[in-house]
Amino acid sequence: SILKPVLIAETLGREDFGTISGSLALPYLAGFAAAPWLGGWLWSLGGYNPVIALAAILATTALTAVTWLQHTALR
Repeated sequence: SILKPVLIAETLGREDFGTISGSLALPYLAGFAAAPWLGGWLWSLGGYNPVIALAAILATTALTAVTWLQHTALR
């Protein structure tokens, strides 16, 4: 999004912005690159049910992590 650089600079500082931004993008880009291969492999094992199950597990894990981090940050 357009606001991502602004949010990174405001929350984590402007010093070493490129390093911080790249470090935050690495997990996202790795998942983005691996998703088609992993989805195809899971589909070959058992159709779309394993793919949908993995997507649900990852979404639940992400929601749990964000909720926990917000709760921890408010203390």
